[in-house]
Amino acid sequence: GMVCTPEAPWLVQKIATGVLTADGNGTGGAVTEVDDSLGMDGALCQASAIQLVGTPGSERRERRLSNFVAIRPRPWPQMEYENSYVEVVTGEELPPIKLKTPPGYEEGMGGLKPSHIPLSC
Repeated sequence: GMVCTPEAPWLVQKIATGVLTADGNGTGGAVTEVDDSLGMDGALCQASAIQLVGTPGSERRERRLSNFVAIRPRPWPQMEYENSYVEVVTGEELPPIKLKTPPGYEEGMGGLKPSHIPLSC
């Protein structure tokens, strides 16, 4: 089984295999103990399983535990600039080019904005 704090309904464990996947349909919690979590969904989790150990015929079951941090980043779905073009002449400094924040990705809403934006002329 698995337990997470806060609850992480977006984190799904297949009982038969133990494989964990992120489900995009669940509502998420937020990692609040880390200052730079950027509002991403996250949780502290503990998974447990039973392992058969020993030689055939004298096997015994042992419980195994694993603690982990699950973080689900939500990268911006698109990049759109406030201005569609910029005009400068040689020697002028390029004015700041600002990105538009996509709806639902406002500060603190779990959106992971780009950290590097390549531009070319």
